[in-house]
Amino acid sequence: MQTARTSSFRRLVRFTALAAVLVPFFVLGGWLDPLYTGPQGIANLSRGVAARYDPKIAVFDPYKLPKLAPKDVGSITAESARPEPRAARERAERIRRTADAIGAECSHAANGDWSQWERETERYRSRLLACVTALTDSTHVDDSKAGFAVLEGADGFPLFEIHSRQYLNYLYDPETLHQFRRERAVVAADRWLRRQRIDLIFVPVPKMTEVYVEHFVDPCPADGIIAPHLRQTLLELLEADVEVVDGWRLFRAVREPDPDYLYNTADPHWAPRGMRVMAKEIADRIERYSFGARARYGPPIARTSPGPYHFVDNGGVFDGYGRGFLLPEQYERAKKAQTTTLPEVRMLDGNAPPDDPGSPVMVIGNSYVPVFREQLIKELNLLTCTRASDHQTTHSFDDFVREPELLAHCRVIVWITTDQHMTQFHPLPPPVAAALSGQNRTE
Repeated sequence: MQTARTSSFRRLVRFTALAAVLVPFFVLGGWLDPLYTGPQGIANLSRGVAARYDPKIAVFDPYKLPKLAPKDVGSITAESARPEPRAARERAERIRRTADAIGAECSHAANGDWSQWERETERYRSRLLACVTALTDSTHVDDSKAGFAVLEGADGFPLFEIHSRQYLNYLYDPETLHQFRRERAVVAADRWLRRQRIDLIFVPVPKMTEVYVEHFVDPCPADGIIAPHLRQTLLELLEADVEVVDGWRLFRAVREPDPDYLYNTADPHWAPRGMRVMAKEIADRIERYSFGARARYGPPIARTSPGPYHFVDNGGVFDGYGRGFLLPEQYERAKKAQTTTLPEVRMLDGNAPPDDPGSPVMVIGNSYVPVFREQLIKELNLLTCTRASDHQTTHSFDDFVREPELLAHCRVIVWITTDQHMTQFHPLPPPVAAALSGQNRTE
């Protein structure tokens, strides 16, 4: 009897010891495995889904990124439809503060009179228009680049605004924004999404000339604002309860190189530093949601390391430093100032961050989205869903109407565009546009 009891006791001890080893293994292993669906809601991704990191895919074509299957969506999306009073309050406060800041600009410059402010800044816009109009194809190395006028800054400034004839009209011509302000597409989109309990963060990115205006317009107003009509356009969105990230104010505060500039030297897009500044700003806002706070302060899902920053080649037309558009001296100046490194974001297993259709955060927009999405993922510590293509304005909403399941797990949409793209918005699909008049009752 004693022997049997001793044997049972020994088996109990061995079982307890084994359990003591295995339980921490499974619990802690889940926390450490970036593909485990743990309390942070990190989606469970089969290791066979994500292809090895390909910089061309990860940087330039979000649609080709490996995607998580919808059935693998983690628990982080389960609370996407829950009202969050704290998030609502903080959202409202962001809108109020941004609107107050823009209103204060007009009060300081023209005693709150927008028409007066526009009249008083006309000479600066006329100066910019004259500079752009004076550009001729003969200034370019390759005369076949007709229309790709290059605006050069003063005193050896190393950033060059290429495509200036096409991309700066919103600054010197207030009429280019009249249709955008009249049709209120962003307001309609915001209301349509809110009825589905989805918040919109609208991010119109300013162009290089707007942020570094002192180098391109001489003389220049002390506040750096030559286009009050653009500031008023953003204020109208804010007053309609649209959350707008004021990229101009955000970037002006950090425009000095540290050591890099916010924009590529001879390419229309923002550089890695500009992306990082904006990614931190957006992540700070998304942190107000319970899923955002939980993800941001959870165990890291990705790691960063120094990597090369590549440019779109466009079949050899240009290399990102302005070859083919700049004179030899300009080209060398641009090349010396150009950012060539990028904090490369990869999952802990070395793969590129996949696109997650089940993420509560969706990023839509144009060619400013690639590369930026990875910086945002790093700041959020959360995978995102991506719907982006070159020159996209409202096109994603056509997809949402046609495939409403795309929004099934979405809680926040980050809409990346540029100030210039607001002059060429496509019409919204009728069910979304109808939200302005209250005809849409889609819940």
